[in-house]
Amino acid sequence: MHSWPTLLAMLGWLVELNLCLERIYDDPEAEASAGFSQEFGVNCDGQAPKSTAGERLPQSRHDSRDRAIAEGERASKSADISDGRERDHKKFKEYIHHLENRMAKLKEQNSRTKQELSSTASQIAQLRAEKAQVQAVVDAQELSPADVDRMTAEREELRNQIAAVSAHQVQASQAAWEKEIAVQRRLDAVDRLVAAYNRLMSTLRLECNEEFVTVSRPSGPAVVGDEDDGGMDTSRRLRVLKVNVHATRADAMVSLDLRNKIKRSRGHIILLKSAANGPRRLATYKKPALQVLREKMATLAHSSQNEVISHREDLERLNDQIADKKDELASLQQRLDQAGISCTEQKKACTQIAAASNAQMKSMEDKLSVMKREGFGDLITAKQRKQNMTMECVRDFRRLPAR
Repeated sequence: MHSWPTLLAMLGWLVELNLCLERIYDDPEAEASAGFSQEFGVNCDGQAPKSTAGERLPQSRHDSRDRAIAEGERASKSADISDGRERDHKKFKEYIHHLENRMAKLKEQNSRTKQELSSTASQIAQLRAEKAQVQAVVDAQELSPADVDRMTAEREELRNQIAAVSAHQVQASQAAWEKEIAVQRRLDAVDRLVAAYNRLMSTLRLECNEEFVTVSRPSGPAVVGDEDDGGMDTSRRLRVLKVNVHATRADAMVSLDLRNKIKRSRGHIILLKSAANGPRRLATYKKPALQVLREKMATLAHSSQNEVISHREDLERLNDQIADKKDELASLQQRLDQAGISCTEQKKACTQIAAASNAQMKSMEDKLSVMKREGFGDLITAKQRKQNMTMECVRDFRRLPAR
């Protein structure tokens, strides 16, 4: 299959060998020097100047010139052949390189296979030795067929137990993985709730520490948590809610006791009223922070309900107006449908009348064309009769005797 590079190389070698032999045996310089030496020897002997050697020298020169011309023509003709040889030579080199790489890979694979065979042979020898030892131990033991059957049954039972334990282990691993995923989801939900709680704390300005809870409002009557602030918003040390999932106790998992501390904590609530000379204190009392927040939320809920009621009334009024407009639109649509029906009927009647008129006009045009043809024929006949009568009158007039 791949013998053509070898044959091509042999052919190229043979061609080069032939060229070298031709150059060796047909050297023009050697022939010229031989002719000069022979002619010089003849002249020295005193013979005639024109000799066979003297005649052979120009002939050899002409022959060498002819060979040079023929070789040039052959070289010019074989330019394409030389290009093909160069391409084949390059392909042959690439093929040799590919064979060398393949040979290296095969050698490496053979060495690796030999190593594997040697290791396998050593393992086989070791296993045979172990088998011989086990067989010797078995031969040394006195076992009955019943003992062999019992051991086989125990081995099958042990194999079944191992398979059951493996299946149970897989199920336990899957259940543990599902529980871990559920716990991670719950932890993510707790983190989201904690972030929402801290965001709402910062929004509502409800700050908690170990001693008190401060509720402040951005507008309206000033509600502050310290009497010395003069109606300004109080900003105490902020303790955000954090969750520790690695805590060993349940009360240590959160950083704030939301159930007891915020409910029991009370803030100093001061109501201030704006005056000309500054804010004037109306009352001072203590009130639970959550109660203040609850009252605020209740007020907001009542105002929202009032807005909802007003919006609902507006919506009902708009719905009534829309219903009235729909009734008007339905009546207009009914009138439009009736007008369309009457228009369609009138259009059909007009179409029928126009069709009848067109048919009548067509029949009248046909009759008129027939009458025209008949009148034209009668006219021609009358003209012919008139001409005949005129000619007869002329003849009769000519026949009358002259008076």
